[in-house]
Amino acid sequence: MTRAISGAMQAHLDSGETKLAYCLRCERLDGQVFGFTAHDQNMEIGGVTYWAMASVSASDVASSNAFDVANMEAEGSNDSTLDHPLITAADLRAGLWDGCAMRVFLVNWSDLSMGTIILQTGAIGEVTMQRGRFRAEFRSMIQGYSRSIGRIYAAACDATLGDARCGKDLTDFTFEDQVIYHVSDDNLTLYILGRAEDGPSGAVEVTNITQAEFAEVTTLQPHDYAVGMAVVIAYVEGMTAINTAQYVHEIIDANHFTIATDTTEYEAYTAGGTVVAVNDSGFFDYGKLTFNDDTTGGANAGITRDIKSYVPQQDSSSSAQFMLQEAFPYQVLQGDVCTLVAGCNKLIATCIEKFDNVANHRGFAYLKGQDKLLMVGRS
Repeated sequence: MTRAISGAMQAHLDSGETKLAYCLRCERLDGQVFGFTAHDQNMEIGGVTYWAMASVSASDVASSNAFDVANMEAEGSNDSTLDHPLITAADLRAGLWDGCAMRVFLVNWSDLSMGTIILQTGAIGEVTMQRGRFRAEFRSMIQGYSRSIGRIYAAACDATLGDARCGKDLTDFTFEDQVIYHVSDDNLTLYILGRAEDGPSGAVEVTNITQAEFAEVTTLQPHDYAVGMAVVIAYVEGMTAINTAQYVHEIIDANHFTIATDTTEYEAYTAGGTVVAVNDSGFFDYGKLTFNDDTTGGANAGITRDIKSYVPQQDSSSSAQFMLQEAFPYQVLQGDVCTLVAGCNKLIATCIEKFDNVANHRGFAYLKGQDKLLMVGRS
């Protein structure tokens, strides 16, 4: 690969004694630009301050002249990098750095006027955090050629609800100024007053939940759950911490099953409750919850999360229960204000009955499956 470098920089390289430093320029999707360097002093390059962050290390840049993907990784420790005001664990979890445009280059730290040697340009791919360290995958521009382009024949719609291809006006399906009434300890289940839209079908009543290492749930009507299935429990009184998504641990009989939750330290069950399979056609299932982009949205202002399951409020004294696919990066507080958008499971029946938008359904609901295509006739 031929790189354009200045004559002064070439002379510096040819001297045999170099003073080179790695630099990393990042431009996030929100337009903010950040600079980092492996040098031990901050540097000003092109109007951007490149912060000395010795705790960030980069792998070797792997590339070739073949038509393949050039990758590298940057790694940093929690002790300094994630406590730095420019890179925080909460921002990484919030996805603010996802898709960030990156440029890796070298400079002569003793004479920045020599210009730069660009090594790679691309974007941040997957960011992972483990045991106080983060690892950011760097993907070169040629990575884009590895993506599949075009539509896939499938029964489910491949449009995003409300986009140009869907064409549905979401005014009647958007609910602003929704106030958080309560938050679960894991920050994954939120409660909002006043939402009584249709809930999931097939809910069965709960009559008791034991305090045990694997809590036993008793239902009034027979259930049809299986081991490992995700279910949502709601409206339980006394043992209120149980009101969230749970996983079936063991089937005892048609009216009893255990869940993989230790309730020995929970308050005792007193009354009420329902249980239903996750993602069973609630009005807000697959929808979105976004906190207001101002002071009323709290620390999560402007951040969106997908809704995994929704259970409506049972009566005026209860609240609707929203289970999220992923927790918000910052603690949600009672009184934070958000906007709710209804969800779509991409099926043609939902497009007809819920949104009256079948003319724009982008699925192939009546396409024959492989079992039909591979059938042969009998003589």
